[in-house]
Amino acid sequence: MCPLRYIVFAISALLAIFVLLWTRKQEEDEFLKDKILEETETETRKTTVVDFLTGRYIYDKWMEYRTSL
Repeated sequence: MCPLRYIVFAISALLAIFVLLWTRKQEEDEFLKDKILEETETETRKTTVVDFLTGRYIYDKWMEYRTSL
C-alpha cells in the first residue's frame, strides 16, 4: 500500500481545519454570538438519549462554548 494517500489525507485535513478556523470574519462571529444568546435566553431544553444519538448534545455544548468566548 502506498503511504502517499495518508500524506494527502493529512494535508487535506490540515487545510480544511485551517480554512474553518482562520477564515471566519469577526462580524459573523458577533452576529452568531448575539443570535445564540437570544436563543438560549428563550429556550431551555432537557437532554435526552436522542440528543446524544443525533449529536444535538455536542452541538449545544459547542454553542455554549462559542457564546462564552
